[in-house]
Amino acid sequence: MLIRPFQLKDWFVKSLSLTFPSLYAILKGEINSFGYQAGLRSEYTYRVVNSITQNQKSTIDRFDFFPSLHLSYKFKNRLQFMASYTRRINRPRGWNLEPFVTWTDLFSVRQGNPNLLPEYIESFELNIIKSWKKVRFSAETYYRLTNNVINRVNSVYDENVILTSYQNVGQDHSLGLELMANFQLFKWWELSFNANGFFYRIEGKVNDNDFTNQSFNWNGRISTTFKIVKTLKIQLDGQYNSASVTSQGRSEDYFVCNLGIKADFLKKSLSIGAQVRDLFATGRRITRVEDYDLEIYRYRFNHAPQLSINITYRFNNFKQKKK
Repeated sequence: MLIRPFQLKDWFVKSLSLTFPSLYAILKGEINSFGYQAGLRSEYTYRVVNSITQNQKSTIDRFDFFPSLHLSYKFKNRLQFMASYTRRINRPRGWNLEPFVTWTDLFSVRQGNPNLLPEYIESFELNIIKSWKKVRFSAETYYRLTNNVINRVNSVYDENVILTSYQNVGQDHSLGLELMANFQLFKWWELSFNANGFFYRIEGKVNDNDFTNQSFNWNGRISTTFKIVKTLKIQLDGQYNSASVTSQGRSEDYFVCNLGIKADFLKKSLSIGAQVRDLFATGRRITRVEDYDLEIYRYRFNHAPQLSINITYRFNNFKQKKK
């Protein structure tokens, strides 16, 4: 297969993105055991992506408003209820907007989309928190709606060549329950975990075809920290993510385990840390695309385990004393 040679003129793209300082208004207070906070944030965004070679121009000129509301009630026995509503924004990254085609390997090319809109996320949450002397527990139910969902979309670029682009495919819904707990078992041993299960549905349009996919997803993480001596810590954590549907297929489950060690010397002026990522080399990613006229199986893996070492020295080791 012949790969198109690189041409400098393909990179003549002008872009301008401005987000002016946001305006905030917050009202908060407490009435006995009841607490409240209401807020409103507004911002103005102006974005232009202009491709000279393709004679293509994309402009976004808009105001956005992001309201929020948080309510809480504290009981006397370290029990607290909280409820909240928030609206957030998730903007596409710069390389998501690049209009030109980039070869990533012999069988794959990538192209950005200068017309991408940001994702808008509306979140409703109800949380309960309970604390004991050495245990902290929380349970949160939530519903999240995302509009203008940005997904990678696959299509045929040429014979035996797949094009990956980015589109606003529609909206997704997540309804679930998240549990978190932290245990201070001993002075030298701390254990924490969280588990999250939710019903997930994504719906919209890809390549002019309507779709609706849904699945039950869950993920969990457990972390344990050992303080061998006052200046030496060892941390081990594991994370699991279940399979999930996408706009064109599904991604398979995966598990990753990491190990970290940190030691302090010279009255904490010198710190040496070592981290081993993907300790058992299980962090592979498998995705399947099953579209109307396309079927793709991708298997990606990292060279693991990966070892990194950090050395930090603090001159003077200044610490502000509390009055």
